[in-house]
This record gives sequence, C-alpha cells and structure tokens, in this order.
Amino acid sequence: MKPQRTKFGEHVIEVRDGIGKPELRIDDALMRYGTLASGRFFLYNYAYDPSDDLTTLARKYLRYREKQAKLASSRAAAGNRRDDRM
Repeated sequence: MKPQRTKFGEHVIEVRDGIGKPELRIDDALMRYGTLASGRFFLYNYAYDPSDDLTTLARKYLRYREKQAKLASSRAAAGNRRDDRM
C-alpha cells in the first residue's frame, strides 16, 4: 500500500502500511485506533464518533481538538475577566 498523505488545515494526515493493519499518523504522530464489530474505526483517545475511513476519522478528531482548544481558551479568558473584577 502506497502511503496516502492528506493536508487538513495545518495538519498532515497519513495512512501507510503497518504490521497487520494500516498505520494512521497525524503530523507524524502514530494514532492508536481500533475496529468495531461493524467494521468502523475509532481512535482510543476519541471514541465518540467512529468512521468507515481512517482519513475521515482523523479529520473528525482534528475538528474536535480545535473545538476543545477554542472552548478552553474562551473559558480561560472568562476566568481572567472574573479575576480582574476582584
């Protein structure tokens, strides 16, 4: 299997041959994933939204991380505003 590289925003998603199953890498970091009985893939650290395709799964995970980062920064900003009032 020839490695499949996809750019997604600032990230690089790569699916390549592995031992026994394909490897999924995001920005050269190996991502642990499993397969459900239905044949759909899930990430161990993001099991909420399985997918039939590893590249699609990686995109969903990156969108999730982006939303989490925005939420965390808005919460931190809200916390800083509360501290300013005291």
